[in-house]
Amino acid sequence: MQSESQHEGRTKESETGHVISVIRATPALTTEQFAAMTQQAEAVIFVVFASGAVPERFGEVIKKCTERDLPIFLVSDNHGESHGILHPRAYATSLPALDGGATPIEKYNVNSIEGMCKVIGKFLDQGKRGQALAEAVSKELSYQPGEQIPVADWEDPQKIHLQRGLTEQTLRRAGLQGAELESELKKLGF
Repeated sequence: MQSESQHEGRTKESETGHVISVIRATPALTTEQFAAMTQQAEAVIFVVFASGAVPERFGEVIKKCTERDLPIFLVSDNHGESHGILHPRAYATSLPALDGGATPIEKYNVNSIEGMCKVIGKFLDQGKRGQALAEAVSKELSYQPGEQIPVADWEDPQKIHLQRGLTEQTLRRAGLQGAELESELKKLGF
């Protein structure tokens, strides 16, 4: 695949001529820039904040893209994780994009853009476009029944004790101690 720089994003062209736009969400990226970077694309990978937060302003432009049968794939910009967006509706700002037809990707994140382009390219080579492409990619890059879904440290019961230690340190720095400290930890569920 060849890369070509384009403002906040880049366009990837596969060996068979498929065009996939990769756009990174930034505070400065406007909806007009986003729309311009999607004009020639057959699919868009939108690298969004953290664990899947999409700036609310992109909801309408994403809806227009999906209405013209251009799939928008949401990929998290969470470099420290080995998975993608596991809780897509966790951020209220993401709802307009999701309701507009964007497809969150569970298995891949910003660390796997090249692999994701290959998956999209494979389905484009098979003739899939629009919603059929979005569904095929989503199915391949989603956790299936029986597969182990990654768990963040803060959600892992085996590692929850680490949270207590960090929380306790923070409360001690805030001046809590003794019974007051224990009472506050109990309120927090520790």
